[in-house]
Amino acid sequence: LDCNVIHVEGETFASTALHSRISLGKVSAEPGTYVLGIRPHHFLAQHAPGKDTVESEVRLVENFGAEHVLHVTYGEQLVAVVAPPGFAAEGSKVHIAIQAKDAHLFDPETGLIVRRDRRDVAA
Repeated sequence: LDCNVIHVEGETFASTALHSRISLGKVSAEPGTYVLGIRPHHFLAQHAPGKDTVESEVRLVENFGAEHVLHVTYGEQLVAVVAPPGFAAEGSKVHIAIQAKDAHLFDPETGLIVRRDRRDVAA
């Protein structure tokens, strides 16, 4: 997802077309435009609206047995969201949120990932 990154009081936030302030914690990224990468397992899907959710329409459901992948609208884009079997059918509405702790930032020009601040991880 295209996003803009800002820093507020030592924390980094991304804003997308539908989410205005997604906390990214401490990320080594200058303010500016990036691509926010979220794996299908790192979206949360629910039936009712909730904190930081956006309403989406299910366009396609892929059945992988123990889990289904929902292809849902996110503004003008489609994103893939993992859900349990039978969670939603094509054409139904769901509410999705982003688990930002698992999101990645990519430089839109080079395609390279912008690493998180990992000082707490041994080299």
